[in-house]
Amino acid sequence: MRSDEESDFVDFMTSTTARFFRFAYLLTGDPHEAEELLQDAYVAVYGKWPHVQKEYEPSSYMYTTLRRKFINGRTVGFRRFEKITDRLPEVADEDHDISRLLDHDEVMNLLGALSEKQRYVVVARYFAGLKVREVAIAMSTSEGNVVQLTARAYRLMRAVAEREGGHDE
Repeated sequence: MRSDEESDFVDFMTSTTARFFRFAYLLTGDPHEAEELLQDAYVAVYGKWPHVQKEYEPSSYMYTTLRRKFINGRTVGFRRFEKITDRLPEVADEDHDISRLLDHDEVMNLLGALSEKQRYVVVARYFAGLKVREVAIAMSTSEGNVVQLTARAYRLMRAVAEREGGHDE
């Protein structure tokens, strides 16, 4: 990789780390696993950076890479045994403090009830602000499937919230 391309990648990484960490944290529910997921994704993007920079919008490519790493798993079976808890992790860095977004315990509990694909769709659409089309591209699926996954995720989250007595609508 040429030095100007490397410099562009470092600039990209520096300017997007906080945003992508928050995204990865909402996907994984664990700050350490979020850091690992983000690192794995940046390593993958770095290896293809000249191509990514020429052929894609880098942030979109990063969302796709995070999705693939999260759903397919970095290590076979690693996430299969995780249990997302309702405890707020200690946070040493304000950039990594996701708790200021919403009621942390409730959000993490609701997200923890979802499948990995449903969780990705909800986090991508409503926490990262991606459009249905952008999520569909990142997931290599149709827009209709994204809408369907979102609807199923909402039904499940609503059922969990009602079962736990958190919401009456």
